[in-house]
Formats: sequence, C-alpha cells, structure tokens
Amino acid sequence: MMIGNRHGQMLKNWLKSASPEELKAVRLEARFETKKSKVVDVKMWYASDDEKSVDFIGDLGDYMKHVAELIEFEPRFAFWNCPHCDDKFRDTHCVSNGKYCAMSSFNGREKILEDLRQLCIWRKVDREGEHFKFFKYLKDLKEFGGIPANAEASKNIMKIHNIDSGSIE
Repeated sequence: MMIGNRHGQMLKNWLKSASPEELKAVRLEARFETKKSKVVDVKMWYASDDEKSVDFIGDLGDYMKHVAELIEFEPRFAFWNCPHCDDKFRDTHCVSNGKYCAMSSFNGREKILEDLRQLCIWRKVDREGEHFKFFKYLKDLKEFGGIPANAEASKNIMKIHNIDSGSIE
C-alpha cells in the first residue's frame, strides 16, 4: 500500500507522540477486495497507426467469437494536449486547437481521427452486439486501406461491413 509523503509524516509524528495507551488502541486494517466475476475485463491500449497492434487486434477477433461471453473488451487510445504548440504543429498533429494531439511522424491529425473512428465503431457495434464487425474492420483496413488509414478508406470498409459511417463521422 502506498501513501503520500505528507500522510506518512503525519503517521510517524503521531506514533512518536502517542501515549502507550493510545498505541495499544491502534488497529491498522487494509483490505484488498476484488470483485469476483467470470468475465475478464480487457482494455486494449493501442494506436491506429501501429501495424502490429492493428494486426494483433484484428486477429484477436478470430478467437473472441469463441470466448465473447467471458471477455469484456474495450479499445483504448492515448492522446496528448499541446495548447502551447505552434500553429503549424497543431494544424498537422492536433484536433480541437491542440486539445488532442498525436506525436506521430506522419499526419497526427489523421491518426487521431482514425483513433476516434475506431472508438466510435467499437461503441456502436458493442451496443448492437455485433463485435465481429470491429475486428473485421481492422483486418480489412490494413489490407485494403493501409496503415495509417484515411477517411475515404475507412468509409469504404465501413460500407463493406454494413457499419453506418454517418453515425460514426
């Protein structure tokens, strides 16, 4: 168990100044309770411009259909904010005026937009119970659209898998 320096110092000071009766009355208890469940919660952090991650998650779909009732899957993406970056950087690598940026060697703005599309696709197919569409989207995106993906390729692949791109964009 970890506590901050200030709280640790408070405990040490109290222990030094406590009477023998107070020390006898002290009881320290820590509980590390976990929720028991037959479902594993998987939060997969990745970037849509990382081919190996996209391959892995796309291939994961082949196995998920056999264990879907045992796994609660959710894709996750990391963004950085850069409110003090220059305009050129923000125009190329950010959305929302520097609130969400990608430190990427190519167009970070496109990467963020694809990350957001994938997150929205996941949420839509998750609500509809059609998880397989997300995994197929990733597989086909790499094969037909390329990594990093662009909006046009993404829209075409959504169409192939009957994912309404209008509800995603």
